[in-house]
Amino acid sequence: MVAAAAPAPVGPGTPSLVQGVARALGVPPTKLEAAIRAAELERWNAFASANHIPEARAKAGRERIQNEPVTLTARFGGGAKRGLMTAAAGYLGLPPEQLAQELRSGKTLSEVTAAHGKSTDGLKAAVTAAAERELAARVQAGELAPDARDRMLEHLKAHMDELIHKRLHQAVPPTAGRPLLAG
Repeated sequence: MVAAAAPAPVGPGTPSLVQGVARALGVPPTKLEAAIRAAELERWNAFASANHIPEARAKAGRERIQNEPVTLTARFGGGAKRGLMTAAAGYLGLPPEQLAQELRSGKTLSEVTAAHGKSTDGLKAAVTAAAERELAARVQAGELAPDARDRMLEHLKAHMDELIHKRLHQAVPPTAGRPLLAG
């Protein structure tokens, strides 16, 4: 069995992930940022079209991608993945940072759940309920079509076991900056 590598220390003076990747590729960070931004816009436009996102919400998403700083996250993105972490941490009675640390140490979400004396069925119910509340609020705000909500919930339920039984690096692939709910 191979032990998980400890995360590299990050602190003042540490280059951002974008800077490090740009340096490794031998390109200026601005060129990498432009490529990431273009890919995010392409991905967002496809997502918005496929999920019937109202034009006002689609435009706001494009503006956010164009105006916010480009970042890369090493493992956990935002959106649905952050919601999963928040719901799981709440169910377990842990700060999200502690849960993230336990997952980075190589444990699965089901292992962390068992270690804290909770059931995976309860975890699944808590995560599903949180997703249902979040998506219902987005439908109510006109940010998401009801059929898109239904597809997202079906996807979550179909992949729940996979999410809670895989190691962090298997369950949550690296994603570029402002990741979308759909992936």
